[in-house]
Amino acid sequence: KQTMAECEAAGHMAARNVEIIVGTYEEFIIGYQLTVQKDGKVSLTQSFTDHSHTGSVRKIAISGKFLISGGSDEILRIFNLSSRFEVGTIMEHKGTITDLVFHGSQYLFSTAEDGNICIFSRGKWECEKTLKAHVGGVTSFAVHPTGKLALSVGKDKSLRTWNLIKGRRAFITNLKTVADSVHWSPPGTHYLVVKGSCVDVYEVSLGQVVHSVDFKEKVTSLIFIMDDIIAVGGDGKNICLYDITTKLELVQWDAHTMRIKSLRVIPRVATEDLWLVSASSDGTIKVWNIELLSLSSAPKLLGEVNTSCRIICMDIYLPQQKMPVSNVEKAVGYELENKTQANGSSEESVKQKKKKKLKKPLNQETNEGLPIKKKKLKKPLNQETNEGLPIKKKKLKKPLNQETNGLPIKKKKLKEPLNQETNEESPVKKKKLKKPLNQETNEESPVKKKKLKKPLNQETNEESPVKKKKLKKPLNQETNEESPVKKKKLKKPLNQETNEESPVKKKKLKKPLNQETNEGSPVKKKNKLL
Repeated sequence: KQTMAECEAAGHMAARNVEIIVGTYEEFIIGYQLTVQKDGKVSLTQSFTDHSHTGSVRKIAISGKFLISGGSDEILRIFNLSSRFEVGTIMEHKGTITDLVFHGSQYLFSTAEDGNICIFSRGKWECEKTLKAHVGGVTSFAVHPTGKLALSVGKDKSLRTWNLIKGRRAFITNLKTVADSVHWSPPGTHYLVVKGSCVDVYEVSLGQVVHSVDFKEKVTSLIFIMDDIIAVGGDGKNICLYDITTKLELVQWDAHTMRIKSLRVIPRVATEDLWLVSASSDGTIKVWNIELLSLSSAPKLLGEVNTSCRIICMDIYLPQQKMPVSNVEKAVGYELENKTQANGSSEESVKQKKKKKLKKPLNQETNEGLPIKKKKLKKPLNQETNEGLPIKKKKLKKPLNQETNGLPIKKKKLKEPLNQETNEESPVKKKKLKKPLNQETNEESPVKKKKLKKPLNQETNEESPVKKKKLKKPLNQETNEESPVKKKKLKKPLNQETNEESPVKKKKLKKPLNQETNEGSPVKKKNKLL
């Protein structure tokens, strides 16, 4: 078992590589390296400064080696903290970025004043889905520890629950005022909604407010330091620890000279205490040591630094650490010593490892280390040559040719049966012929036996059909030719004397014929003769 001193030393070792990163109104992203002194105090040294944004930096989120920052310039910038380079930008929103949340190592959620929630895949940084959330803008977003649910609050005075499995809204809860932020408890049994100076505590099983707490000043930052204990900072200069289960205030102390903008917890190996980092608009970053066994006592200040900037947001970078080489060597040496004592030497122990059940047995001929696969062979060996060239003995879909015992012949139901006369492989189609064979020649040139739209000519019996449809123009009865004569109602009737096609007008004559000559020269009969 590790002693308290060893735990504390391990905690100090972990704290040496901790980096605190802040975003400011002056458009800067500033990093500070945290180092532990011999007397237990900490010092903060500036490690980098970036001025990529053209507006104030509103939110920062860190996951693994990636840092994402969003500001009033509506742009998300991606940084690789291992290489200290900017690796890309995202321009998906049309408004100031209001919140950035990582869930695990796969997804990033971003919200903005355009009212949208964008979901990005980490690594590819592609927007996989956009949720239209709130009218007027989203103020805060929180993901359940399981990753199945999420909560969002906005300027439309609503609290929305999201089903992240289906990627759609589950239900809406109307609020009386605009909520500033929403937070899940670490177990996921409660969630907190901050509205000005009031914090409403909801219980998931009941789906309603269990109780409310009024901190007498606007709450600007809130974080869970334990499952049921929160640290709260506001417009004043104090930080308060509050127990949401017992509904009691544990301790409150004077921390900064101006409003507290952000609170973060540095995880420790030791379980007796934790480090709380606070950042304020006065430009200072402070590290506090909170003793978990005596939460009613005021925390101890371990170190601070003045950034000379107005801080808006903050996050903690904890690089992944490997186990020290000395400890690994000790562990490996201890195991080797036990094995050498039991087996006599380290070489014998290695041989015994090899004598375990081998997935690949040794070669019986050479008895060397080259294994031969003795698994069930999908392709059995050739019985004639007994060589390694396998012959397929599966059920052949194509049986072998009995004459040649070589190439297979298809014995499936032939769509085209064999020719009975030649018995060759050139099949003759015996399907129902759309065009039947010609009975006279018995050849393969079929004759159409469908209902002919144009029947055959009865005189010549040839294939040139004669139209038997109802003729719009009937045949000429005298010549019986195909030149039809129009039998429609003639506007100009035939001349009865010549029986020719030159018709004579029989309309009512305005000028009657001359009775004496009966010619076409009419006589005027308008005036009555005496």
